[in-house]
Amino acid sequence: MSKQSAFFASRILGHKLLSGASRTARRRRSAGFQARLEPLESRHLLAANILAEISSTVDGSSNSRDIDLTVSLPDATSSNATAMLMIRAMAADGSAFDPGAPVVVGKTSSDSVSTLASHDDVDGTAGVTMVQISAGDFTLQFAGDGDAATTGGFTAQVFLVGDVMNADGIVTQDEHTLATAALIQTLGTGNFVTQLFYESLGIDLSQDLYDAGMDGDGNGEIGPADLEAIEHNLGVGMVQVELQSDADAPVISGLALQNDTGVSNTDRITTNPTVVATVSDESEIASLLAGVNAAPTVDILSSLNTTNGILTLDRAALETINGGTLVDGSVTLQLLATDALGNAMATPATLTFTLITTNQSPISAGIADQTATEDQAFTQNLSAIFSDPNTGDQLTLSVGTLPAWLSFNATTRTLSGTPANGDVGTTSITVTATDSQGATASSTYDLTVVNVNDAPV
Repeated sequence: MSKQSAFFASRILGHKLLSGASRTARRRRSAGFQARLEPLESRHLLAANILAEISSTVDGSSNSRDIDLTVSLPDATSSNATAMLMIRAMAADGSAFDPGAPVVVGKTSSDSVSTLASHDDVDGTAGVTMVQISAGDFTLQFAGDGDAATTGGFTAQVFLVGDVMNADGIVTQDEHTLATAALIQTLGTGNFVTQLFYESLGIDLSQDLYDAGMDGDGNGEIGPADLEAIEHNLGVGMVQVELQSDADAPVISGLALQNDTGVSNTDRITTNPTVVATVSDESEIASLLAGVNAAPTVDILSSLNTTNGILTLDRAALETINGGTLVDGSVTLQLLATDALGNAMATPATLTFTLITTNQSPISAGIADQTATEDQAFTQNLSAIFSDPNTGDQLTLSVGTLPAWLSFNATTRTLSGTPANGDVGTTSITVTATDSQGATASSTYDLTVVNVNDAPV
């Protein structure tokens, strides 16, 4: 196991075995520096310099995961101020997923980021990227490196390079001093005087000073590039970061009848109750519940095409959800989806439609003959004349040939007009009702216009 691997493993396990030499070295450190710098071994027990971390998954829906990163530099005196951050992706415990180096992208042109180093196979199980980044909003893109499983759980971590003492988002002079000692150790330079100088500060050059929090480029050692990054952060002041993974619930769209056999293709009347919808989410759909005329409790995830998110439920599937045969009339389907990150829809997607398995023709109650009076407005509503045995079926009314003075409004189902002297007489009117499946019924009645005596001219 490499030094960097041991460093992170110690933080995960929460313990580190201390050698006798390490304990002796800690006793030799001066009291003055100990007040400012915790011993390396005890710092290994802490959360290191992780400014923010979040657990997420890469699933088969896209084989990648985007996580939002917000960077704030509240102490910056220039709009061009930047910080040196290390972004690390680690496979979750028990996951075969092998993360590649994270990719960092600004969301707007003012969100500046430059990638300084990246490694796909840090210790074989992690990806690391070091960036110089401005304040702003960014997208972290995570994916597998192609060497192992391309899906699975992982943890994303953000570090301020050099902030190794208390993860307070500030690189101090003490932390910079420790980094210079680690660099001397890496380069093999220095002499007895150098050792005495650092020992006066409580730093023992005979001990391994490597700290992954200073290893910005993730190459397993503290080099000149790492010290440059730490010196850069020494002057930037406070650095604040926030990570936000997918927090959006799945969306169910296009929930509709595949075969709307009614008068129009939008009246939700059908003899073939196959339902289609699209279920979409940035993450994998973990649960899809359905209910027919009841709350959604039946898991139908196996009916979802996970490649394109298309859901198709035929009559047999709906009857399985219903727990029995669908009865003609109003049917309400409810769907509720939850993704792999636990984001659930607040309210179910709902479709209500009318099922007509066996169509029956409309029934006419008959129409009594009507009378209109010359020069007086006449109206007649025809709505109550017809009914349909199929619950929820819709009827469309039409009329045969009408005299010129009379008109029919199909929306209100009303005849209206004002007859003149020349319209006096009797006219036969036929009214026809047509249901959603094309079955009809008709009734005919007489409309008589009564003459009114006009004064001589």
